[in-house]
Amino acid sequence: MSSVAFFFLYLYVFWVLFLACAALYQGWHQATPLVKVLAVPLALTAFVVDLVFNYTFAVLLFLQWPPQGCYTLTKRISYYKNHEPGTWRGKVGKFICQNFLDPFQQGGHCS
Repeated sequence: MSSVAFFFLYLYVFWVLFLACAALYQGWHQATPLVKVLAVPLALTAFVVDLVFNYTFAVLLFLQWPPQGCYTLTKRISYYKNHEPGTWRGKVGKFICQNFLDPFQQGGHCS
């Protein structure tokens, strides 16, 4: 598998994990204890995938290490969107939030 194909596959799996976690978050108060227990490995997997993406692919995408305290991709792109809105990083962060994250979480995902 080429590096480009691996990147897009990883990105797609990462997004699907986000969608699953967003759905779990939305229905958490109605979930049974069994569902909550079964959700833990999914959430942990999503978190690890997020960290790996943020410190590998996102470094290449944004051409810099994450800002201090921005351990997840959401924190990073929210930082760029809010603190560097006129830069290309801010515009990319806004695009990702508006098109891939915010529509799938009530009230939006990026702050």
